[in-house]
Amino acid sequence: MQAVSGVAVVESFTGSQQPNVTLTNGSSGVNANTTAQTSGVNVNNNAQTSVNHTKFHEPEHSFVPPQSPTWKNALAAVDTNPRRISSSLSARNLRGYQFPDPFLFISGNHNRLMILAWLMMRDQWLQSLVGVDSTPQLPSPQHWRSLLHNFTKIMQLVPSVPSTSNTSFGGVQKNKGKKPNPSNQRRAQKAKEAQGSIFSSAVSIGDCPGTVYWGDIVAMQGETDHLSLLMMAQVIWNAFEQNLRYEVRHLDRYLLPSAWTSDSSAGVRENLICSMFPEDSDGVLVAGVPLFTQGLAAEKWQDCLAYVDALRRLMTVWPGDGARRLKARYLSNSTTQAVFEETEQMVASLYCQTFFDCFGRAPCTPHQIPGFTEGSLSG
Repeated sequence: MQAVSGVAVVESFTGSQQPNVTLTNGSSGVNANTTAQTSGVNVNNNAQTSVNHTKFHEPEHSFVPPQSPTWKNALAAVDTNPRRISSSLSARNLRGYQFPDPFLFISGNHNRLMILAWLMMRDQWLQSLVGVDSTPQLPSPQHWRSLLHNFTKIMQLVPSVPSTSNTSFGGVQKNKGKKPNPSNQRRAQKAKEAQGSIFSSAVSIGDCPGTVYWGDIVAMQGETDHLSLLMMAQVIWNAFEQNLRYEVRHLDRYLLPSAWTSDSSAGVRENLICSMFPEDSDGVLVAGVPLFTQGLAAEKWQDCLAYVDALRRLMTVWPGDGARRLKARYLSNSTTQAVFEETEQMVASLYCQTFFDCFGRAPCTPHQIPGFTEGSLSG
């Protein structure tokens, strides 16, 4: 078995201040970009963190599951000023993705191959997470990109590129005629080592499987690609959902480390997080793709009320004025639609802003289950 490795480029961060957690109240009647800084938290004045703004506005394609409208609005309203981002080492280590960045499956010329590569290694990755309480460093999007791209080459899904060539992801030569930059080479070597430490014990490469499945459906048979747009949409939904469930947990642990120090207190937080998602799932791991949308993205407000309230209750003890305001927004069966929608927007806006302030990127948000038929995808 050959360990997976590859060259990756990791975004750099600077600064040595304490975590900056600036929270926003996104309630109705309050501009979602109006900030309410938490007392005692310093602004990250020396931040030099790049922000990927494209992920705050997802593309609309036939194979991309639609976002929950409330969460779509909340994501678009996030104040992405880099000075808001925490500069703590623990936050930077949690900036990546527990599962592949869904945008790797959405954009680019090789998104179908990325999905097939992921389906080949998915069971190994899931198994590596069993019994793991925390991850010291989450893989960055570039880590995932390099891993999946190298996997497609080794499995001969794409022509192999000599390892000595200086090529981009698409195989176009870069920096022709230029001398190598030692600083870039050192950064690339460190990134390669980081990627190896993350993936080498979790994903190994054997022979290319004769059949690749998504659930019980054949996605690839031999060299024939059977990956339909419906299957692509389901894989993308699953990537958003899996990352969302882990991100809620990572964010809560980062904001409230003392609440996770003992088994009893951690169990309380775990139960709250599990109550945010439908009961047919296995905690933070998604059992499969439901037949219809449930949970935070349910189309009927009555169907997502309990899940939104679970997230609200989780957030009420987070630092900041926005979280304190949520304490008075209790939701029950007697709640009116107007009150629910106002509270839901407050919860979604505060969550998205808080996630950005801590980890410097857009969070994965709830998406609706792909409900189209194959016939509706023609053209």
